[in-house]
Amino acid sequence: FLTDLLISLSSEAKGCTDVKRLLAIVGVTVNLLQPHLDNVMKMRHDIIRFLLVLLLNRYPRVRRYTAEQLYVKLLEDGTALFDDNQQVDRANHLLLNVVW
Repeated sequence: FLTDLLISLSSEAKGCTDVKRLLAIVGVTVNLLQPHLDNVMKMRHDIIRFLLVLLLNRYPRVRRYTAEQLYVKLLEDGTALFDDNQQVDRANHLLLNVVW
């Protein structure tokens, strides 16, 4: 189910010009990162890769919202999602200091 959902989100976001729809896609994608679900831990790299694509979106509002949501998720679950605290800190530093 999660794989199909991520594929659907990705295809929906591709070429989308509706900012509200893209913001909804960001919200759903960030919420897919649940450390207590085994399937999500297997798909973690694909989810992060898709979020990085959203960070490169042409709309500043989408980039900013993606950065904010990813920052909050890393604050909440960063240590559970990733083993290296130093990497989580560096990611948070980038998310805070880049002008999205």
